[in-house]
Amino acid sequence: MKINYPILYCCYNRLELIKKSIDVIKNIECKKIYISIDGPKNDYEDLKKNTEIVKFLSNITFKSEKEILIRKKNLGCKIAMSTSIDWFFEREEAGIILEEDILPSESFFYFCEFALKKYENSESVMMISGTNYLGAGLQSNRYFFSEHFLIWGWASWRRAWKYYDVNMKNWKNNIIKEKIKKRYSIKEYNFLNERFNSFFHDYSDTWDIQWYFACIENNGYTVMPEANLVSNFGVEGTHSNEYYKTLFLKTGKVDIQKIISPDKIERNLDFDMKLHKKFNFKNIYLSKLKNLFKYFFFNL
Repeated sequence: MKINYPILYCCYNRLELIKKSIDVIKNIECKKIYISIDGPKNDYEDLKKNTEIVKFLSNITFKSEKEILIRKKNLGCKIAMSTSIDWFFEREEAGIILEEDILPSESFFYFCEFALKKYENSESVMMISGTNYLGAGLQSNRYFFSEHFLIWGWASWRRAWKYYDVNMKNWKNNIIKEKIKKRYSIKEYNFLNERFNSFFHDYSDTWDIQWYFACIENNGYTVMPEANLVSNFGVEGTHSNEYYKTLFLKTGKVDIQKIISPDKIERNLDFDMKLHKKFNFKNIYLSKLKNLFKYFFFNL
């Protein structure tokens, strides 16, 4: 297959996953393939894995020009991913971003290419998602705009990534918090509040919460296909198994030649609420109950 945009492929030390996912990417003719490999930790086994991965990826013959960024030391998820995307957008105006535990369908690449071109000058559109948790196995030529910024296979532009702050300093600004609070229902704001606060507590070594915040802070949208176009098969290495049901989703299909675009760039509130009800609102409620139980149990 052939697309007109570059691809960024980020990985660390999961060779078995790399072998599966790179098998898809190596046969794509695109503008250029960028590969970022995080470095090894100060550990013999990790160094051994890293050496094998560097050798494996360096020896693959791609159908496109490739450029590899090899880290000498382990930077961790937060810095390795965020600086890899920085590196990518310093060189490219727009492109597709994948990690080693993502298996994209062929439709995913055509959908990203279509949306990157169509919305390249639409400031409010900040990214394109390949994953739709509610679209497993569907075949649909429709898409919509969402405020759930799912990064299991995605695409974006330099113009959008410029708003990214790896340290998410603006979340501590009460004026910005109040503006966000006014835009959402109590349940939605509570979800966002918990998600963004988690970066400063449980999930400090991550990069995606900060991107989610950047999109929300700047009133952004993501282009969401009605059909799920990506499957995440990386159980090992995930931060939590809380969202386990979203792994190994069946991919669907989009016929780009027959695609139907929304009339306006506006949030599909019905979809966003369905996604919230299935994965977010219930989880927050249960989480609070568990914390309450722990409090009383340990303070008896």
